[in-house]
Amino acid sequence: MGKYYAVFKGRNQGVYSTWEDCKKEVNGYKGSDYKAFTTKKEAIEAIRSKGLKVKNTRPAPIKRKQAPRKKPEQGQKKKPIKSKTQTTTKIYTEAEKQLNIYIRANFPEWGCKGIQEKSKPKPKVKPKSVEKSKPKPTKPTSVKNTNKSVISVMPTFGLSVDGACAGNPGRGEYQCVDIETKEVIFSSSKFEYTTNNLMEFFALVEVIKYRIENNIKKPIYTDSRVAMAWVGKKKTKTSLKRVEENFDTFALIEKHEEYLRSIKGHIKIEKWHTSVWGEIPADFGRKK
Repeated sequence: MGKYYAVFKGRNQGVYSTWEDCKKEVNGYKGSDYKAFTTKKEAIEAIRSKGLKVKNTRPAPIKRKQAPRKKPEQGQKKKPIKSKTQTTTKIYTEAEKQLNIYIRANFPEWGCKGIQEKSKPKPKVKPKSVEKSKPKPTKPTSVKNTNKSVISVMPTFGLSVDGACAGNPGRGEYQCVDIETKEVIFSSSKFEYTTNNLMEFFALVEVIKYRIENNIKKPIYTDSRVAMAWVGKKKTKTSLKRVEENFDTFALIEKHEEYLRSIKGHIKIEKWHTSVWGEIPADFGRKK
């Protein structure tokens, strides 16, 4: 008759049905405490009498030996194992095939398909969705400006600026023209070795100064996205190299950047859409 071992103090307290399991919990454990009992009930009561919880009351699982498989005798073939997904294909005789053809040909109203021969399953075809006829793309008749309103009519009020350069880099100039009166507000052509983007930038800074000093509320228009970005960031990002001829140009860049940083808030500038409205009024008219 087997014994049951109550482990009061060990790695894991509880009741164990074999000495090997009990030994694993107490062997080498400092201050271990355990006791053997003839019944499992006595072992459980002994642990509970000491105010301990019975954490392990299940006996160790019994390992069952599997019976060895019988080897087939010499000359005996192994039986093939039929898988669950394996299907059998029926082979029809010639008479059955003829009957199948006869039923299909003479009794179509029955809805009978005759003797069904196994064939490869047809691939599932997804139903085609009814697509609406897409309209042909047309050329845009309007362009969105910076404040996301649709523009269809060319502005007739405001200040326009433009920059030009004979060669890039080369001799540069810029000017400001009133859109309504066509009057040239200011112009400058003293730059010997510069770029077109810098001339556009200088024109924007000068018109911002002009509008603030004269308290003018007219909107500002430019066709240069680069110059607009530089004014927005209040910092230029030119690739022009410093040479003796453009010393004054770089001095003016620093002066304009310092002026823009002194202005609090956002400086609103409108984009002139050349593709819709044509050339900006401040254009020098030298494009071929």
